[in-house]
Amino acid sequence: MSSIPLQSITTTVPNRRPTLVALLAVAAAAILVGGSILRPRQPTAAPAPLPSESEVAPLARFAQRRAIDDAQRYFASVADDVAQWETWIAAPAQTATVWTDHLIITPPLRDRDAIVLKVGDHVTIGLLAVHGPQFPFSAFNVPGDAFASAPRKRPTAPPVPGEPVVVVSRTADGVVHGGAHVVQRAGITCGVATLQEIVLDIPLGRRQAGAGVFDVDGNLHAVVLPCGNRQAAIDAVAIDSLLKQSKLLLQRLLSRCGVQFDALTVDEAEYFGVPRGVIVRQMWIGEAGDLSGLTPGDLVERVGDTSVTTVDDLQPLLAARVDQPVEFAIRRARRSLRLSFPASTHTGQPSREGGVVFDSPVDGYLIQSVLAGSSAARAGIAPGDRLLRINGVEPATISRARQVLQRASGRAALVEVARGGRRIALLLR
Repeated sequence: MSSIPLQSITTTVPNRRPTLVALLAVAAAAILVGGSILRPRQPTAAPAPLPSESEVAPLARFAQRRAIDDAQRYFASVADDVAQWETWIAAPAQTATVWTDHLIITPPLRDRDAIVLKVGDHVTIGLLAVHGPQFPFSAFNVPGDAFASAPRKRPTAPPVPGEPVVVVSRTADGVVHGGAHVVQRAGITCGVATLQEIVLDIPLGRRQAGAGVFDVDGNLHAVVLPCGNRQAAIDAVAIDSLLKQSKLLLQRLLSRCGVQFDALTVDEAEYFGVPRGVIVRQMWIGEAGDLSGLTPGDLVERVGDTSVTTVDDLQPLLAARVDQPVEFAIRRARRSLRLSFPASTHTGQPSREGGVVFDSPVDGYLIQSVLAGSSAARAGIAPGDRLLRINGVEPATISRARQVLQRASGRAALVEVARGGRRIALLLR
């Protein structure tokens, strides 16, 4: 077989017409452009007009009312949950807050050893447990089965500004509540006690006295109590601290007698000429100690047959009763006197003439100012005090009072002043 050389093979390609291809391409492009131009257009929507202020205002008010209604319903549900820890005292008519399953807290109830309170559909008796001029409240023991539980006290962290709370109280007809917000925590002085107040953004009046202040989780944060001339939400931690102090002997004596007894200081022991002893430091006007004849600055020498050298020797005063008084001896201005506690004339009840109890009148010389760094300032005398006695004797003239306070005589003096419903003994050197 003979071979054919590759170089001798040739291929013939038909000749294409470039003009026809170009025409087809131009036609396709024209169709696309024409279709784009002739395609139906979507109409452009006009922007919606903005609502006017008159149209917006009702919507805003509606939203606010809705939020308020929701908050009120929520506060009401919290109040329903914690209402079991608010009880009603029939006489005097006021609210009390449950503290433990056997203890309730009320505004101060003077001269009441027992109260009648309504718990659910039942009536029970509360017996006085804690009371005294140093406390802005009274506490009463109730039967152990009166309350099924007690409220949780506030958690470790105190309430913060803006936190919502509910103030819950009772009336003879049922539960009353009000929603509020915390403004701040602040110090407040109630009598001689310096406490913490939870300031709220709603006013608190006498109708809220004894009410509990709860957070939305049902924790008890405060109890509304009288402080000065107004009602204040006193922090639950401060109340608990006072309850613990009430178990101490000095606090029990203060509650029982309205008298603050104290051990003599070194300067006072030198003034009286004794190595140690107990002095009447201050007392509340109109309380049992005042009615028994005690005076600030008295040195207590004996109680019954026991010589008094320490506060512990005053224990018998706690057991004293009107029908079984305790005799005691005091030294006043170099004189020895015998007194009886409690005074047999003290009934602890309002008089029939108007139904009121009158305090002892306090006169004396008004101290308008005290020079800083002076002996009077160092002794604790303050502007607004009234000077009553010097070494147990009322000063005959204002000149004599000035002389003693300015220490012109050069000798120590035991002065008695009146301050805020109390009479106080101060040693001026």
